[in-house]
Amino acid sequence: MTQRTADRNETPRPTLQVGLGSVGTLPVAAVTTEKEGATTRLLSRIFRLLDVLAERSGSPIGLSELAKRAELPMSTTHRLVRILMITDKVERGPSGYRLRRPTQRTDDLPDTSSSLRDRMLPAMLDLYEKTQGAAVHLAVLDGSKVRYLEKLAGRGSIRLPSRRGGVAPAHCTALGKALLAGLAEPLASLDAALCRFTPATITTKAVLAAELAEVRQSGIAVDRGEFVTGVTCVAAPFRLPGQRQAAVSVSSAVGRLDTRMAGQHIRRILSALSAPEHLR
Repeated sequence: MTQRTADRNETPRPTLQVGLGSVGTLPVAAVTTEKEGATTRLLSRIFRLLDVLAERSGSPIGLSELAKRAELPMSTTHRLVRILMITDKVERGPSGYRLRRPTQRTDDLPDTSSSLRDRMLPAMLDLYEKTQGAAVHLAVLDGSKVRYLEKLAGRGSIRLPSRRGGVAPAHCTALGKALLAGLAEPLASLDAALCRFTPATITTKAVLAAELAEVRQSGIAVDRGEFVTGVTCVAAPFRLPGQRQAAVSVSSAVGRLDTRMAGQHIRRILSALSAPEHLR
């Protein structure tokens, strides 16, 4: 085998936080279009929604009323509100939508950001290699969402709407289910309604509770295209001494990731972290 062939077969070298990036506080995926004018119109609509919500001073508003006051079609309002929920700007309650109250960021919490990332990075690199370049995430639970502490991906990794410091809904991500399963009352931290992001999203709490029970039994959580269509993710929770509960995951396109093997790789790596030399 020639050196050039060998180089092509190597796992692409990873980079930290390779993803879609951000524009202000909104992901590029939400606003990137082929024409600058389309981007401007989209941002203008988002800011109109934020203005209406800000005028409510924390009082919830229904989707139809929100669309009416922002002078936007219902379908557009629904799509943009989902973007604002994913980016942690809006929350949904029983009575409607409102601006999300400021919460303590993961970076403000003791021993959950740089310390945990530093200790987990070698394990994440190992996991990246063993899964042949799948995207690897490290996250903690933040209310009804997961907050990403680190993302490891390479040129061959699937593009995902995740970034370090960003958030994703807990109920439809493997990371979220892995972390929720460890709570005494896992459903209590979730919103009253479980938002649907894909046709595969679990939106019934009874069904989610049953899946979380399986996660507690197996120690492994799986997202089968529930947050991003066509993406499979496998995750497991862990806790290092002096740290809060966290979870690590691998993500790839459906058909490219063997969930059973990915789960075994994660178990072995987390087991190695429990060795005495890693607990100092």
